[in-house]
Amino acid sequence: FVEQGNFLNVGIRPHRVVYSERHSVFLVLGSASATITFFHLTAHGNIVRGETVVVRDLIGKYSRSFSLVGDYIYFVSEPGVVTRARYDTRSIEVIDTVPLPAVARSPNDLFRSSDGRWYLSATPRTLLSAASLEELGRGHFVDLSERMPIRGTPYYLSEQRQGLVIPFVTEASGAILLSHGEIATLFDFGY
Repeated sequence: FVEQGNFLNVGIRPHRVVYSERHSVFLVLGSASATITFFHLTAHGNIVRGETVVVRDLIGKYSRSFSLVGDYIYFVSEPGVVTRARYDTRSIEVIDTVPLPAVARSPNDLFRSSDGRWYLSATPRTLLSAASLEELGRGHFVDLSERMPIRGTPYYLSEQRQGLVIPFVTEASGAILLSHGEIATLFDFGY
């Protein structure tokens, strides 16, 4: 890795960074400031700081993560809520919120897999799966944490060709892979 530069004052407690291929922009979440800062990728490969937007519906909530799905951005926040918004490269417009079940009052990440299923990680040691965000909000979900050997709290989720990658932190550190219902340990760094 080669350091390309530093950006200061990117919200309070910058937490999650996601790249939008659609808009050629990085979005950086200020988890305690309810902000998203946009960083544009130029045709020459440079990164230029853009707007910082305050997401008013997140003020007073702690948001660890967000996901980009199509034209929407989904924020997960304490106490157990998903905020859905439209976004472009300069603005965020909140559409609605979806309350989460009690077991997910401290959400870490929301992820929609390529097969259309939604996964939600939460503290402590919680991983839920549902057919839709609305189903999750209504309490119609599968609690995968009861079936999986996750020794820590699942955090930011991602997908590789092999399946869903689930890193875990806090109580223990590592990552597991969920592929076609089968579980494999990728890394286990211990307690």
